[in-house]
Amino acid sequence: MNERIALLDQYNEYTASNPGDKNLAMNRVVMLDKIGFISGALSEYDNLLKGDEGGAGVNNRGVAKLKTNRFTEAEVDFMDAIEKDPKLAEPYFNLALIYAYRGLPEKTAENLDRSIALNSRMKGLIASNPVFNNMMTNNPEFGKFK
Repeated sequence: MNERIALLDQYNEYTASNPGDKNLAMNRVVMLDKIGFISGALSEYDNLLKGDEGGAGVNNRGVAKLKTNRFTEAEVDFMDAIEKDPKLAEPYFNLALIYAYRGLPEKTAENLDRSIALNSRMKGLIASNPVFNNMMTNNPEFGKFK
């Protein structure tokens, strides 16, 4: 945690000296989220994404919403991220999380398949997530994700 706070301090300095650098500002917001300042991160995501909403940024905002159990809002962001950049694997993976939370195995599997097809490393993230572990335990068809 101390490393992340130190990185945030550096991002604060860099963004202050480079106020027009949107990528730098977005990285700062991601660090706010990782530290746990989620409400501040959500507010800054909204400001940064106005009028220039890239798929990755919208996905990151959805992740922050997911962390605060705002599932419907997060789902909208993930779908929007896919619409903006259908080649991003992360929004499909995150949609699968939402559908797993809701107990929807077909939609979960469909989105996991799409995510893995776009980025094979996503398969390695499945086993470490307790929501997916529950799905794999209770649904034999999820064995392909182990």
